[in-house]
Amino acid sequence: MRGGTSPEAEGVTFDLSTDGGGSWLPLGAAVRILGGWEAAQVDLSPSGRIRARARIAGGMGNTSSFTH
Repeated sequence: MRGGTSPEAEGVTFDLSTDGGGSWLPLGAAVRILGGWEAAQVDLSPSGRIRARARIAGGMGNTSSFTH
């Protein structure tokens, strides 16, 4: 969920790791929803880690980007 003065994200994806972050399985692109992003119809392991990644525009005139 986005909040406050956080910049808008784009190109959001989610990944799943079941080995503590050693390897990641792409869960696919996320869909923009009110206030955030969502990955629909995803089968999750009962244990594991979820990683969210996105591109964020910033810098002078929004001419740079950062993947987080």
